[in-house]
Amino acid sequence: SQPEDDGAGALQAEHLQQPQAVLKVVKPGEARESTTYVSRVLAFMFAADDSFAELMKLPKAPFEMTCRDQLCIHLAHIAIDGGAE
Repeated sequence: SQPEDDGAGALQAEHLQQPQAVLKVVKPGEARESTTYVSRVLAFMFAADDSFAELMKLPKAPFEMTCRDQLCIHLAHIAIDGGAE
């Protein structure tokens, strides 16, 4: 199901409807391949310890890219705080 449009989150919800940069991986101890969003992997890889816990609280959806290109994998374009302005 798609996120509800409450007006304020319209732009943020829009990024979820675009093609996403993904990685397909097989996790240790699992036999099946799973898909994960590149924006999330990058954010977690470079997060400081104090930021990591905050990232874990966010929904498991792709992060919005400030350049509006959801296929972009530029680390500086990740909008973790709610999107571009």
